[in-house]
This record gives sequence, C-alpha cells and structure tokens, in this order.
Amino acid sequence: MTHRMRATHDAILVGIGTVLCDNPQLSARLLPTGELPCHPQPVVLDPMLRTPVDARLLTGPKDDAGLKMPWIVAGPNADPGRRRLLEQLGATVIMVNDVDDEGRPRLDKVVGELERRGVRTLMVEGGAQIIRAFLRSERMVHKLIITIAPVYIGSAEGVPAVDTVLPHIRPLAYEQFGCDVVMVADLPKVIN
Repeated sequence: MTHRMRATHDAILVGIGTVLCDNPQLSARLLPTGELPCHPQPVVLDPMLRTPVDARLLTGPKDDAGLKMPWIVAGPNADPGRRRLLEQLGATVIMVNDVDDEGRPRLDKVVGELERRGVRTLMVEGGAQIIRAFLRSERMVHKLIITIAPVYIGSAEGVPAVDTVLPHIRPLAYEQFGCDVVMVADLPKVIN
C-alpha cells in the first residue's frame, strides 16, 4: 500500500532522523508483479547535512537506474565541505536560508522551492517531528492518510507525532489491506 501511494506522488519527504534510524530508499519498488514503478523524488530535510555517505538513498540509484538521487534540503549553517561531498556522490543539495529559531529551514520555503523544481504532489512520510511540523504548518496539509498496522514502532524515547489537540476529522474512506487499516481524511482547518 505504501509503495503504491509513493508512486502517485512527485516527491516523498522525510527528515534526517528517519534517514539515520531507518536508512530508507524512499522508492516505489514493492509494487505487484507487472506494475512498473514510477519512483518519487526522495527529499530529505537535513539542516546540517548529516546524511551518511553510505545511505541507501545515495547508494541505491547506483544499483538501480530507475531510482532517483535524493534532494537534500540544508540550512545556512551546513558545512560547505559536506555539501560538496554529498553533491559529488550525486545528491542535489538545496540551500534554504530562511530558518526557524532552531536553524531548520522553514517549511513554506522548502515547499516553495520544491514547487519551483516541479513538485506538485508531496508525500510527507515522517518521522514524527516532520509530521508534527507539517500538521502545525499553515495550509500545507490537505489530506491525512493514516495507516494502522499491528506492529510496535519507535521506542520509549520517541517523539509524539502531535503535541496539540487535533480537530475531529471525518474519514473520506477507510479500508483494510491485509492486517493494515488505512484511513483517508481531508483536514478541515489549520492545526495550531
């Protein structure tokens, strides 16, 4: 299910925490036999350019020409030498100089830059801090897709996805896929 959703978006975005913990490829490679994947553009919010040089996002496209090299969004305090290294490995480093109090690029500026590069549909896959930031941002989340799976993820030290009260949402649809339940809903208003 996740790979099919990925294939319907121009880009898929995660934070550096997800890259460091999960080492994802952010591809649509697990589609049923016969369906050709349309891989989204992987995007990593990585203000200080901590993406490992051996991350699957950087090594995977060398093994599979259908995969795309990542766009890595950095802030103004990122190490220029690290930027050159990641670019030599094939990544595109996008500098966003408008940052919040913690040095993270402002999401509206990030989304604007992605739009400028042709991204019209963006799937924000995680982690928790990125999801929370997007949910709290003004008018950037139009649809919420929640997958409930019978597995434990994270740890006791994890970050709650949302630290504020969410409005009631009305599901547009929900369906069971194997052991997973997927709910799709429009967000009624901005969450602060």
